[in-house]
Amino acid sequence: MTRGRRITSRRSWRSSAAKCGPQTARIGGAFALTLIVQAAGTAIAQEAVWEPRRLDAQGPTEAEACRQARIAASDEARAHLGLNIKDCACRLTTGAPEDEGFTCRLDFEVLVRK
Repeated sequence: MTRGRRITSRRSWRSSAAKCGPQTARIGGAFALTLIVQAAGTAIAQEAVWEPRRLDAQGPTEAEACRQARIAASDEARAHLGLNIKDCACRLTTGAPEDEGFTCRLDFEVLVRK
């Protein structure tokens, strides 16, 4: 004696699979739509180029100066298609006590349409 669900014949298994057909077609259609949207996004990206940019920012600490530079770069990149941060190099700024801190130079690229 077996417990639980009864094993069915192949014929009934096929008929239950046939009932799932329209649902599977809907999932396939949604997947195809996703692929079309992704292909359109790829086409837009293929019509764009990466332009190098450089930005300087100051802050009391190295981390804060680099953070300010990244924020400014992301603000600038909002008008474009993408942002690629390459490097953030910082140096200590000396001079008057109120001017002391760090200056960071951020090298980045933005993706712009041709």
